[in-house]
Amino acid sequence: ADMQRIADAYREVGHYRARARYALSWNQAHDRVEIAIEVDEGPAVELESWSVDLRELPGEPARWYQDLVADLPLHKGDVFTIALYGTAKRTVLQKLWDEGFADATLSGGGDVDLATETARIQWVVHPGPRVRLGEIRIAGEETVKESVIREVLTIEPGDLYSDSELQQSQRQVSDLGLFRSVVVTGVPAEDQPRGPDKVTRPIEVRVEERPLRSVRLGLGYGTEDKLRVQAGWLHRNIFGRADSLDVRARYSSLTTEFQATLREPRIPDPRTTLWLDSRIRDDTLPAYEDVGFINRVAVERPLRRGWSGSLGLNAEWLDVRKVTDEAASGLKHPTDTYLLNYLEIGLRRITADD
Repeated sequence: ADMQRIADAYREVGHYRARARYALSWNQAHDRVEIAIEVDEGPAVELESWSVDLRELPGEPARWYQDLVADLPLHKGDVFTIALYGTAKRTVLQKLWDEGFADATLSGGGDVDLATETARIQWVVHPGPRVRLGEIRIAGEETVKESVIREVLTIEPGDLYSDSELQQSQRQVSDLGLFRSVVVTGVPAEDQPRGPDKVTRPIEVRVEERPLRSVRLGLGYGTEDKLRVQAGWLHRNIFGRADSLDVRARYSSLTTEFQATLREPRIPDPRTTLWLDSRIRDDTLPAYEDVGFINRVAVERPLRRGWSGSLGLNAEWLDVRKVTDEAASGLKHPTDTYLLNYLEIGLRRITADD
């Protein structure tokens, strides 16, 4: 069985004649064995030719050739692998789905001739009707306003069907952070004819809400700050705009802090998020004691390919109340009130896939 799996793995990368053999070498007591595996990978099968029949598409096939198949990752002489075949097929189908042919399929496939070690691909496109979007329905929301979901959709009634746009809308609704699951899909059973091979199809955005509120509690001990306690409360939709309020408090023998962070999406424009953050902190450190009031106003905006940028203004007010003699040595005003303002510029990149 292992030898067959090895041969199958080689076939996936184009070596269809691959064979694997094993030999056993036992010791004299016959209680220990060495296994030697020999693999003959054989020649690689190369792509001889490929064709995509576009005659069922509306208009002249030449009209569609450049858009659908001109830049396929298929070249004569390429090693005919499962990945090569699958990537090319998905590319054709994705382009069809993005051109309004929501039900498009491909028939045919790849033929391997082991006598010549070559392969040929022949596909026929069956586009089905060209679809425009009809009514966009929201289903499953309970406490979240429907308008919040509609604001982040990239599709509108009357648009030409595009699978990529439906996926983008699904991602943006999911990114609101308010739902356990989001599915954006067409409803073919309710198609409305609008001419030969053309239909209008309603779209359903079905969501399942996650709990809007959560609580965090923490308890710890450190040799420096002794007992540590923290607590937090998060509301993911505090004002009904997919805006979140995060309130935190923490206590130790060194620091007591209360923090509140408000996140307001789509301010000042649909692609920008406004952050308001305030903290009150009371420090009782070995060298000094102070009270601070720290505020931050920032905007964050997605850029491209996982990058986002932020720009913030920070203001910190600090009242130093007590300083030990050792720490105060050489200072003109060891106990004083200070105000610090500064700009903050940030870049963030997230490379995690879905």
